[in-house]
Amino acid sequence: MLLHPADGFGTQHDIDIAVDQPIERVEPTIVGALQEDGYEHITTLEYDVGGSASLVFGQVVGAGFRSVAIDVVHDPRGIGRYGIPMAPVLRSSTLREGVPSPTPGWEAVYLLSKRIRKGGWERKLHSLPGLLDGAFEDFERAARVVMGRSWASRLVARNADGATVVRSAAEAARIKRAITIRRLARDPWNPVRRVARTARRLRRPTGLYVTICGVDGTGKSTLAGRLSEELGPAFRRTLRLHWRPDLLPRLGAIVGRPAPDADRPHEGEPSGTFTGLIRLLYYWMDHVLGYWLRIWPARVRSGLVIMERGFLDIKVDPRRYRLRAAGSLIDLLAKAVPRPDVELVLAAPPDLVHRRKRELSGGEVRRQVEEWARIASGSDRARLLDAGQTAPRVLEHALRSILERHR
Repeated sequence: MLLHPADGFGTQHDIDIAVDQPIERVEPTIVGALQEDGYEHITTLEYDVGGSASLVFGQVVGAGFRSVAIDVVHDPRGIGRYGIPMAPVLRSSTLREGVPSPTPGWEAVYLLSKRIRKGGWERKLHSLPGLLDGAFEDFERAARVVMGRSWASRLVARNADGATVVRSAAEAARIKRAITIRRLARDPWNPVRRVARTARRLRRPTGLYVTICGVDGTGKSTLAGRLSEELGPAFRRTLRLHWRPDLLPRLGAIVGRPAPDADRPHEGEPSGTFTGLIRLLYYWMDHVLGYWLRIWPARVRSGLVIMERGFLDIKVDPRRYRLRAAGSLIDLLAKAVPRPDVELVLAAPPDLVHRRKRELSGGEVRRQVEEWARIASGSDRARLLDAGQTAPRVLEHALRSILERHR
């Protein structure tokens, strides 16, 4: 059943549906239907107890990305955050333009509870009287179930008079409290269920972590920016990082040394063996601790994390970090650095890369291109992209690679 058709469908809106079976039973049907329209399933987020999940889908359209989220609610008893028992909503459903839909009363109560919980009641509840179209008894019956007799009587009178439905933030808080009390009365174990839901989300984060690697001049920053723009709306938040999580301050800043010239990162001389080891271990610690304290929490909260370069850049291009080659030690340390979900490795003919970035010699560029290709071939999460193409084509291939890897 379509809970609220007026919310629309597409990248600017979620679509809310209610089902009479547990979500794990209907999810394959929903995924199959969207796949027939060319969408790929990105993730499923259990956002509430009682049986509520958001299924997120994406579709590559040329060099762009279209995302759709379908919020699916089972919750027959109404123990979720909105306090709407879906069993009576589904039993009383009607056909609206051939689509099973809630009665006007239940739809209005659903919108009221949703806006009170999520905010926006000041702007989005003015349409309730028109939505009800005189079905005030239906509204009052539904409101009694969700928020009690007292609030149901007051709110139906305001709707009938065309008055402001919710008059202040304090009143919205009291209605929210009434909904919560009735929800807890139906399910005293509700707080325990919420802890269990949080534990499931911690165990299986629903966000996406992508690294973009490659030699200087292959367009990493351009691609990172475009991926943030295109993929960002499919996730709850976006975190963009350059090389490392930045949990720890820059090592030079601790001793008051100015930051190196970002346009000429290879000018500095490599450090001595001991100093270089300290620098390597310091930034390795930033990658390890920073993952668990910055990246992992973002993934748990259904966030998109995009990092340029990643830890292995220090192996491919040690001079950038004022280090001497220490491949075997870096390989050993890398085993403790959590891997991203998708590794995009940008590669292009060495001559083309050298024309774009003249700071490195042609031979060094060739070595780095070959080293990144070797790393990509040894990783099941890596996708090698031809950075010699136009930026829109690289973006399209990157988006398709992410969807294919994230299936």
